[in-house]
Amino acid sequence: MTFLFRSLVMFATVFAAIRVLGKRTMANFTPMDRVAGITFGTVAGSTAITQKVPLYGGVLVVAAFAVIAWIIGRAALSFPSLRPLLMGTPRPLVVDGKVSPKDLKKAGMGEKDLEMRLREAKIAGPDQIQVAELEIDGKLGIIPKNS
Repeated sequence: MTFLFRSLVMFATVFAAIRVLGKRTMANFTPMDRVAGITFGTVAGSTAITQKVPLYGGVLVVAAFAVIAWIIGRAALSFPSLRPLLMGTPRPLVVDGKVSPKDLKKAGMGEKDLEMRLREAKIAGPDQIQVAELEIDGKLGIIPKNS
């Protein structure tokens, strides 16, 4: 019964933290949000299954991480010059139909990875693209030529 109670408390805490951060789905998460989410899950799981971690301690850690993530998110909105440092910036992978091998490498992608993502977007090849950027959430933003 203790595990059930602790699990319910930690679930409610993590759920509240994610709602406070305003995220609807994991697809909307930035890298910072993912770190907070992984931390939430780790702390919630540890707190739920072991009595060595006090329940109030787990709740406090999740709340603290939620507040830190919220503050960083607000700072990124309030101080646009900090946004690239805090949230990252999109990386252009294709410009005017030409692939940038340097940016692909920095993004940790190969040409086959790019080709796969283009196929998923129903685009035959880079020559059909005006701009393709790897967004900060990991999605590929594409502006086709003639759009």
